Amino acid sequence: EYDVARRIAVSVSSDSIFDYIPLNDDYSIAEISVQDKWVGKTIRGLDFRTRYHLSILAVKKNGVVSPQPSADYVFEATTHLMVMGRMEDVQRIAE
Repeated sequence: EYDVARRIAVSVSSDSIFDYIPLNDDYSIAEISVQDKWVGKTIRGLDFRTRYHLSILAVKKNGVVSPQPSADYVFEATTHLMVMGRMEDVQRIAE
C-alpha cells in the first residue's frame, strides 16, 4: 500500500514526472519530460550523468521506447526519458 500511495504522490506532485518504479528506499526508475533547456543538445553535451546524477536507460517518443540511447542522442521537446537514480535527484530536475 505504501508504494502505491508514494507513486501516486510523486506523480501528482510534478508535471514532469509521469511514472516511477521504486527500486528501494532511495533509488527509482522514473519517466520524466525533457526540459526546454535540453532541447537540441546531446546527452554528452549536457554531461547528463555527471551533472544530474542520473542514468538514462531509454527514451520514449510517441509511445515507442528506445533503450540505451547513444551519447550523441539529441533531446527533443516531445521525448520522455526513462532515468534511474536517487529519487531526490529525479525530483530536483523535475521541479
